[in-house]
Amino acid sequence: MALVLTDEDLARLRPRDAVDWMLEALRLRAGGDLMAPPRLRADLGDGALVVTAGRGPRWYGYRAYDTIPTPQDQQVVVVHDATTGEVLAVHVGNDLGPARTGALGGAAAALLGPTAPATVGLVGAGSQAWTQLWALSAVVDIVEVRVASRAPASREALAQRATEVLGLRAYAASSQGLLGSHGWTLDAIAVVVAGIVLTFGMWWVYFISPFGDMLHARRSSSFIFGYGHMVIFGAIAATGAGLHLVGLSLEDKSKLTEFGAITALAAPIAIFLLAVFGIFDGMAGRVDRIHPPILIASMLVLAASVGLAALGLDVAVSLFLLMLAPWVVVVSYEWFGHRYVRDAVHQLQS
Repeated sequence: MALVLTDEDLARLRPRDAVDWMLEALRLRAGGDLMAPPRLRADLGDGALVVTAGRGPRWYGYRAYDTIPTPQDQQVVVVHDATTGEVLAVHVGNDLGPARTGALGGAAAALLGPTAPATVGLVGAGSQAWTQLWALSAVVDIVEVRVASRAPASREALAQRATEVLGLRAYAASSQGLLGSHGWTLDAIAVVVAGIVLTFGMWWVYFISPFGDMLHARRSSSFIFGYGHMVIFGAIAATGAGLHLVGLSLEDKSKLTEFGAITALAAPIAIFLLAVFGIFDGMAGRVDRIHPPILIASMLVLAASVGLAALGLDVAVSLFLLMLAPWVVVVSYEWFGHRYVRDAVHQLQS
């Protein structure tokens, strides 16, 4: 007789067990013993029926859910014995999916997370925030939890639930509390924003160039491509170190002035841009005529950010200008430069 479970039964699930099962599934997947094909979708008019399936050494099964706008949006999970085909268990409800996703987050934390006691910050207070914290509590020594959400009632409710169910010290953190109590300033926020914008911009700059097609067309350029990346990798690492120096200078924990820290950040960005353009031109066997003006414009942006820091302007202003340097390249290429890149590749292939 198949075991029929509901969300009430699932509430008794221990997070440590869920995380261990996810770790086992990852090991099976890595060893080729777990099959998980893409989900299947059947159109049903104003919604669809979606089925996901999987098979391991001992069990196989599927999950079925729909996107039809109905009041009771329940899912079904069915587990079969892999040897006999017998239905072993059926779960009806909505909590198993979020619990599985949370347990995967817990598995990641078990493998890559901190080993020392840690404070957990949650951005959002929905069901997924709860299951992630639920799973983390099994693998991380949590000192306290801070919950941030636009809805005060939601963050208060999640903090209370974490205290009552998981026995954690949990607090609902308002925006003022997150910024004010920990000494956040406009400059500190600028460092965070600059790091994100620079990372995305440098990533875009790098992948603008079709290095794979160029290598395929001219294999003799592999030396330039391979050793040129030593400069690129070093520049990327130095950019991260530069951001760190800016943060330390803001906290008065560095002997560098803010001008010195901005310079230490601008220099590797300049080297990165020069390296990307240099590798492209070296592989193409010529200097593309649009590269010098684009590079000059980017360098002027970097020089202006350093100059503003030298004049004593706020670090946030210098960072805002500095993080635009890679985007000068991105906008130029997306606007008109992509045609020149295409022509350069076609010339190599002809």
